[in-house]
Amino acid sequence: MKVRAVLLGDRCVGKTQFLNHLRNLKTEHYCPTVGVDFACHRVDGVDLQLWDSSGNSRFRHVVDTFAKTADLCIFMYRTKRHFETMMGLIADAQRKEHGKRFCIVALDNFGLGHAVAEKYGFVFYTVNVYDRAECMAVLSAIVEFCKFEQERSGFLGVKPAKPREREEGYCWRFC
Repeated sequence: MKVRAVLLGDRCVGKTQFLNHLRNLKTEHYCPTVGVDFACHRVDGVDLQLWDSSGNSRFRHVVDTFAKTADLCIFMYRTKRHFETMMGLIADAQRKEHGKRFCIVALDNFGLGHAVAEKYGFVFYTVNVYDRAECMAVLSAIVEFCKFEQERSGFLGVKPAKPREREEGYCWRFC
């Protein structure tokens, strides 16, 4: 099962730092994302394709291209200013019908995001973006959420694969 997720939030929130834990990269200096970046997290037969979007407004049209085909929009915020920007991104995504499911990841000021998640029925996670174990735990929880939603509602629009009948004859496997 493949899940295409896009990380959305203001610039300097910590989206890239969150994703770098998946890549096992440590960065000491801030380096902004230009357009989008990509990483994949594979767990229990689920390929979570994570698209790290730039928070800079001049790349908004590029980010929109990825967001409109996303299965999951992951909104991230750290400060109250980031939260306000995130609320605009949520409204924009809902208006443009981007993403099939939404979740919020709070890096600080947890109460703000929790209230919004409860109000709109979004999934809510908190994480210390400097702690690799916490980031990986949130990614695993997101995978579990996607598996649950697929079983519950089929939100990905894919049907479970049926086992194929093995035909007699030769089987060639290309590596």
